[in-house]
Amino acid sequence: MRKFKDILKILKDVSRGSESLKKIYFLGSTGAGKTSIIKNILGTNRYSFPNVSQSRTTVVPTEYVISKDFSHYKTIIIFKTKQDIKNSIEDIVRDAMLEHDDDLEIIKDRLKERSDEKFKLYSLVEEDFFENIAQEVININIEDDNSIEKIVNKLLNKVIENFNKIIKDYKLFEDENKPHIFEKSDKEEFIKYNQSIFKKDVQNISILCEYIRIEGNIRNDFIEGDFILIDGEGIGHSLKEKRDTLSIRHFDFFSYSDVILLVEKGDDPFISGGQGAIESIVLNGYSDKLKIAFTKIDKIEAKDKTAYIKRRLNNLKSALKDNDDINFDIKLKDIYRFEYLDYKSKVSELTKRELKKFQKDIQNRIIQTRQILEYDFDDFLSVLDTNGFIDFFKKQLDREHWMRIKAFSRRMLQGENEYLYLKPIVWMLNFIMQDINRFLDKIDEPSAEIIYSKDLIKQQVSKSLIGKLENDFINKRHNIWQKAYEEGGKGSHNRRKELIYKYILQEVIPPSDNSKFKLFIQDIKNILLESGVKERKKASSIKIKSVNIKKVYHSRNFEWNLNQKINILIGKNGSGKSTMAKLIYAFLTNNQEILEKYEFPAITMDILKIYDNNEETISIDKPNENIVDIVYIDTLDKKIKRDNVSSLDSEISELIQRLGDYQRKLNIEFEKNTLTLKSKIDEIVNNIQEATEGELLEFKELKTKETKIKEEIFYKINFFKKIVDSFLEETNKELILDNENTPLIIKLNNKLLGYEDLSSGEKQLLIILLNVLLSNKSSIIIMDEPELSLHVNWQLKMIESILQLNPNAQFIIVTHNPILVLNRYANEISIIQDSIIKNYEHFSKYMDISTILIDIFNINSLVGSDMEKLIKEYSELQSKDKLQEQEKDRIEEIKRILSNTFIGDFLYNRTYFEFLKFMKNKNINIEEVNNDELNQFLQEFEDFFDD
Repeated sequence: MRKFKDILKILKDVSRGSESLKKIYFLGSTGAGKTSIIKNILGTNRYSFPNVSQSRTTVVPTEYVISKDFSHYKTIIIFKTKQDIKNSIEDIVRDAMLEHDDDLEIIKDRLKERSDEKFKLYSLVEEDFFENIAQEVININIEDDNSIEKIVNKLLNKVIENFNKIIKDYKLFEDENKPHIFEKSDKEEFIKYNQSIFKKDVQNISILCEYIRIEGNIRNDFIEGDFILIDGEGIGHSLKEKRDTLSIRHFDFFSYSDVILLVEKGDDPFISGGQGAIESIVLNGYSDKLKIAFTKIDKIEAKDKTAYIKRRLNNLKSALKDNDDINFDIKLKDIYRFEYLDYKSKVSELTKRELKKFQKDIQNRIIQTRQILEYDFDDFLSVLDTNGFIDFFKKQLDREHWMRIKAFSRRMLQGENEYLYLKPIVWMLNFIMQDINRFLDKIDEPSAEIIYSKDLIKQQVSKSLIGKLENDFINKRHNIWQKAYEEGGKGSHNRRKELIYKYILQEVIPPSDNSKFKLFIQDIKNILLESGVKERKKASSIKIKSVNIKKVYHSRNFEWNLNQKINILIGKNGSGKSTMAKLIYAFLTNNQEILEKYEFPAITMDILKIYDNNEETISIDKPNENIVDIVYIDTLDKKIKRDNVSSLDSEISELIQRLGDYQRKLNIEFEKNTLTLKSKIDEIVNNIQEATEGELLEFKELKTKETKIKEEIFYKINFFKKIVDSFLEETNKELILDNENTPLIIKLNNKLLGYEDLSSGEKQLLIILLNVLLSNKSSIIIMDEPELSLHVNWQLKMIESILQLNPNAQFIIVTHNPILVLNRYANEISIIQDSIIKNYEHFSKYMDISTILIDIFNINSLVGSDMEKLIKEYSELQSKDKLQEQEKDRIEEIKRILSNTFIGDFLYNRTYFEFLKFMKNKNINIEEVNNDELNQFLQEFEDFFDD
């Protein structure tokens, strides 16, 4: 099959320019009526022109150039190459052999047309000839290529022989780039000639044609203006042709045309190839060109036919959205209804009115202004499932007979991009474009300019991708296709497929764990940038706004709205605190091991991206490791079995290595930024004896600048040292950085210590602070019970220290410790209970530990059980009206025991115990008192309160 650009070049050499005319591409399934609409536009219904086969299938794209400037009528036919015809005949012969059951009639029937119904050999070969060929086919082995070649040549020669009987003044295949041209001044004579060579079924040369152009002022009397109609090849010819795999040639016409008219049967729309066509049109950015024509309106049984069509369109929209996440919308003004299209005598009023409207709409089509669209590429194609696509591709080939795979290999070798219903380029294109659409739809502004701009980007990306995929999948792998085609003998089928899968497919669409995957994503990103997308400056900060987790272990659900800075999550053991933290980490690192442990719950996150001048929220529902840098800090110490090393030692060792890399990076940056300064300083120093007063002043200024640059570059690491030293000062230790032997060492008095010599608490402190130091400034940092082994004073200082060290990070801290909850703002504390996470809406800045324990941790008592028993006993004794001597002694004894505790004052509060006695005598339960009873009670007891 020729490239479309080569067809246009041939036409340009023999036809007058028509580039300025509006082009309408008619697309539709078999029998939908697109050729019938064209007849009504041309006004040729009474001639039954153009002809349609009995199967009502258009097999040759035909272009009608309608212009008042034409004084003659011309037909230009571009024929297929000899190799294309031979390939189609061989497909038929081999298909017939696949049906091999020695039934002559079955084989003869299979020889008449190709399985996709696009090559009807019976239109140029007689019945008796098929009978003779069928007899030969029965006696041939399916692997006997030489005998098959002879049969193919016999059929080809018969085709040429019969062609020569129909067209006598043209030598088929003599000059394959020379078209056959027929020109007449009389319209009826011209139409009759075309009918003679394009008969309905037999003696029809259509199977040999690759493209037809018909020129002339052929139009119905109510049709005005000049334009080009393109009757495209029918879609959905056979059951084996997938509904979502249009031929690649359709994409050429999408790009070439100004309008795409999808023709559907009004009485039963979207049951064949229409839905797949719309998917491809939307995915590849041609929505703005799309219009839909519903034919056979007269066959709709519903009373309200417009409402019926609306319902079918709404069903289609829902199916596209639910099944493929495709946003399809079409306005009523872009929908046309036609009836009684096959009437030869006249055009119905409805059809005439709709055709006039259609023509007017095309002439008045508004082109929107293109906008420059900016995108953040941080999560670009981050969930592109190439592994899933590879599996899909394999399944398509695995179901095919070895002979088909061999024929497929040959077609790829010959530079074709598809074979029958095996359409790898379109498969790959739509697979990638689906994620391109998701990416571009991050800008969801509904303005016409934005939608149009996105469509233009998609169109350009689609065209570039087709070129890239054809080059990578076919042209660059020519030698592998050659090897695959030539495979023979036992096991050749599996070897051929292995070559295709491993050395072609996975080189073009690499698995996600392949080293070439990132290069593949970068290539697609480059195509987007070349297609007009502008890359937005990276977000200065990225935060989690909310997390929704469903079906943890298939049962528990969690929903959490997060603070942008600090999030302290508390709850009882088993409430789900650590589960929440681990799943957030697993989701943002695509950690399948953790996700599997919790039985792959459904997770959705809203992510806030903050830029210099604006911000945006994106929603993600698939694990994604490219959104944000995330750190999970677990300071629980445990032995690593393989070498009995402490996990704290192992982690701190890795962190110190990273610290060394960080220090080297800072040193390089400092050297780079002070290179010119140092050169000037050295020049003055080398001549210091002869330096003038001005040079000495310059020297001082240069050293000041050098110091300032150093302070700025090393600020964060110096601040890190300051924070660590503030924790260690009570034990006379000091942090030494960038020692000649190690990036980090501890000094105790005058002795140097390695990290191995530190306590567990000191190691944990270093792990926390090193992770915060070395994290990206917009990281998300998760800590699970960071207070373990830390002294209470360290716990008090920890949160403020990490906030100072990385003020742009978002912290998620899981804890049981009330000290970490001290001094917090509203909504920085969250409480999880019964799978419900509530944000604590009050400040804890002015609370003490006891208030926090009662109000936030829901502790019933702040004293031990022994003390609680004594208080209870004391209260009961004091509430008695009369006390025995033994009871009085017991009261004094309890007073002596508790007098030095924080409840000492409470023991001597006479009013309180009088109040308890009053309540007891009145038999009042305060929780059951109504307002009237409460007022009476207060009045009776006012003396106690006055006291």
